[in-house]
Amino acid sequence: MDKPERSAYRWVALFTVLFGLFTYGTITTVISASLKTVADDLDTSTNSLAWVITGPFLALGVGNPIFGKIGDIYGRRKFFLIGMVLFTVASLGCAMAPNAGSLIALRALAGVGASAATPNGIAIVLDAFTLEERPKALGWFNLFGVGAPAIGLAVGGLMVDALGWRAVFWIYGAISVAATLVAVFVVRSTKPGMSEPIDYAGAAALAVATLGVALGLTLGGSRGFGDPLVLGVLACGPLGIWLFVTIERRIEFPLAPLAYFSEPNFAGPLFGYFAGHVTYMGAFVITPILLRDGFGYSEAAVSAVLIMRPLSYSLTSPFAGTFTARVGNRPAAMTGAFPLIAGAVAFVVGAYTTSIAIIVIGLILSGIGLGVVTPPYMSSLTGAVRTSELGLASGMLQMSASLGTVVGIQLAFMLLGDAKPHESSDFLTPYAVGIGAAVVMLCFSSLVRRSARARRAG
Repeated sequence: MDKPERSAYRWVALFTVLFGLFTYGTITTVISASLKTVADDLDTSTNSLAWVITGPFLALGVGNPIFGKIGDIYGRRKFFLIGMVLFTVASLGCAMAPNAGSLIALRALAGVGASAATPNGIAIVLDAFTLEERPKALGWFNLFGVGAPAIGLAVGGLMVDALGWRAVFWIYGAISVAATLVAVFVVRSTKPGMSEPIDYAGAAALAVATLGVALGLTLGGSRGFGDPLVLGVLACGPLGIWLFVTIERRIEFPLAPLAYFSEPNFAGPLFGYFAGHVTYMGAFVITPILLRDGFGYSEAAVSAVLIMRPLSYSLTSPFAGTFTARVGNRPAAMTGAFPLIAGAVAFVVGAYTTSIAIIVIGLILSGIGLGVVTPPYMSSLTGAVRTSELGLASGMLQMSASLGTVVGIQLAFMLLGDAKPHESSDFLTPYAVGIGAAVVMLCFSSLVRRSARARRAG
């Protein structure tokens, strides 16, 4: 491929992949915003149907690194398309779901499809851009990746009220069909993958660890953390990690070489992104309750306030990509941590003073913070691995975000308690924990080197 052709293709590939992944992000928040309506229609409770949201997150957390590695070996285009087809079929199936159980199962299947499409889609884009240009591409990636949920949050209730929730799945299923067809004709195959076997044992151990933590925290939120089942599931987390480390030390072709975890440009973003999502999502899920119980806001007003955060995130991302390309990964990652810390502090102050203006400032600052930090994190982590392992690297970072999301949500709800209605003072402790997690992210950001190492072949 000559240089002008490559230059044109990289942007075509970027927006084709974005078109494909846009549907997943949008439909998730559409259903989240209308969960009670769907539950009433299927004659079930919102607590039971919450697995429609949780199930795909669990699938993403488990599947992202595994499907990323499989795509590295057998072809990223192939597994991006497989993921898109699986997601499309599952979404169309959701439109015909006869009951809550089938809807939950189909949404989990859609999550499996997204966990195959997402890391391989990101790897396709990263492979099309040079190491120096990646932050700009990742900025656009985040614009669409977070803009999609913002659109879902803004129009979800209106779409369901006007058309019904089944029609929403038909519409987005059709969009997904179109996106898949475009990708078939536009996305090119990358260079042949690594000629090595898949580390099934390591993948299974990582799945046990990830599912143990994510599912254990999710069940603990509803059953209580003293429940024997919850304790047993949570125990799978450290057990899976021990098995994973043991296997990776002994196997010739590991899923994720342990040497990467001692590499600052790999470990810093991986653990920093986890901590950042604990802050980001923990505050986000309890703020609607504060606005309703503490401030007396209507559902429509709550949605109007909440959209400020994904909007600030998505609008910041393209500029953050350019900023990262200009100053380097470490300064950009450090810069992004400070607005997230300031936003977490603003939530505490806003809850204490019952000031909606300060809460809005907190939402905007936290959106800016994670929007700025994501491009340097992704650029740093993917620059620390071999080109042939871009799918694994992007999958690991997405897994980190998924686990941070689950931990942040469950920790926030646990600290908030079950009082109804809640007082504004009930929110001080969970918001304060968010400050601590944001400071942890700053510490991991400081580990990142100024710029990614030169791309390694292989």
